[in-house]
Amino acid sequence: MDSSRRGALGDGLRPLAEMATADYRPGFLAAIDIALDLKPERRPQSIAEWRAALLTDIPTTTPPSLSPASIASAADARPAASAEMADAEARTSDRDNAASASSAAIAPPRRGPIIAALALLALVSVGAAAWWRDGGTPPSPPGPEARAEAAWRPLAEGSDAAAIERFLVAHGSTRVATAARSRLTALRDEARRNEEARAAAGRAKAEAEARAARQRQKDADWQTCRDAPVAARATSCAAVIQSNDTPARRAAALHLVGVAERNGGRYDEAIARFTESLALVPGDAQVLNDRGIAHFLKGGAADRDAAMQDYDRAIQADPRHAEALNNRAWSLFQAGRAAEALTDANRSIEAAPTNGYAYDTRGQILEALGRKDEAVRDFKRALSLDPSQEASRAGLARLGAAGP
Repeated sequence: MDSSRRGALGDGLRPLAEMATADYRPGFLAAIDIALDLKPERRPQSIAEWRAALLTDIPTTTPPSLSPASIASAADARPAASAEMADAEARTSDRDNAASASSAAIAPPRRGPIIAALALLALVSVGAAAWWRDGGTPPSPPGPEARAEAAWRPLAEGSDAAAIERFLVAHGSTRVATAARSRLTALRDEARRNEEARAAAGRAKAEAEARAARQRQKDADWQTCRDAPVAARATSCAAVIQSNDTPARRAAALHLVGVAERNGGRYDEAIARFTESLALVPGDAQVLNDRGIAHFLKGGAADRDAAMQDYDRAIQADPRHAEALNNRAWSLFQAGRAAEALTDANRSIEAAPTNGYAYDTRGQILEALGRKDEAVRDFKRALSLDPSQEASRAGLARLGAAGP
């Protein structure tokens, strides 16, 4: 209903302050009711005045016709019609009666613009009410710090360094950028450590493969040395002797070469190779024994003494070394010490009962000591174990005994 008809019929519009008291502030509702007042002078005279009335219980700027008291009591002032409104109603009634008599000459009032204005006012009122109910001020857009914190949250526990770098390009001046830089530094340190670990693992793998290849080569060289014919050992074992293989294997190669040199009658070369072997593995009974043989075969008095010393050292290293015991027994026998030689011969046979050469040695010692029957028995035993013992066969012939 437009305001002229409300004024003419009496303002029966129920105030908003009576209809919505439970949800909104009284001053806010009163401001809406005053804006709908029939008298223009009692309405807010500007948007600023009406905004102040809507947003506070007591408007910050009050027009002369508006007072805090009238705003606070607006809801109570609506039910009773004032005298002025009664007069206005009477005057409007008379005017309507007169107008009805000449209705053909007078056009009816235009209601469309008034209704549109009231509808717009109602929409503004509803929007303002929602605004006030939600806090009084519209939400402001997030600032740089809030945007940075929202962007950083999904990255904080991640490991995407590139994403953090992009974040710092966009938000490098915010407070949260400090945490981002720390996280980026930690990720880079971790990446560096991982890369160093991978590089170290790669180097270790390469070194292990290289060591394995070198070891395979050493094994092949040793196999060649060990399997080579005696005459070719000096050449075949050179790779092992000159390598950084284990001391034991290099000493063994030198020993093999020494035996080959001795068997070839090159006693000085043999003694040198045996001595090199003993430097790598001191106290090796077999090498000492073989060097003693080389000294003995060389033949000089000094060499015979050196041979005896090597046999002594070999037996000290291994008291049951049968060959060293037998060789020392033979050396003592050659030196005219048959009784001492017999002791070593007995120990040699005890250590190796199947060594035909040891029986031959003891048989010759027993023959020299005049123990003919025992000597015959040892010569026969030597031939039964090793038919190649020609010295035993000759001994039986000297003693007039038949062969085994």
